[in-house]
Amino acid sequence: MGMVGIFESLGGMDALAALKQKGLTRREVEVLEWVARGKTNNEIGLILQISPRTASKHLEHIYTKLGVESRTAAVVQFLEMMQQIRQDREVRNGYEIAMHHPYSP
Repeated sequence: MGMVGIFESLGGMDALAALKQKGLTRREVEVLEWVARGKTNNEIGLILQISPRTASKHLEHIYTKLGVESRTAAVVQFLEMMQQIRQDREVRNGYEIAMHHPYSP
């Protein structure tokens, strides 16, 4: 599953917008996604064609922007954000379905 697949399953453009609201760049979002998939800085570097040191620097920026101090905390916050987006979407979809139901008040 590519990055687009992850975003679609976790919240699509809503997820990208939420991360950008936190100040993350597109590249930082890519790094965070790979961290969430369990990749090391070396592996992220190979995947994104950057040095492991650059991947590490991106992570430092991610930690600062998310207000966390570790990979684990960054991933937890990322997954919590995605869960909230999913729940919000389900509520919106449920509301829209109810509004169009023939027996709605």
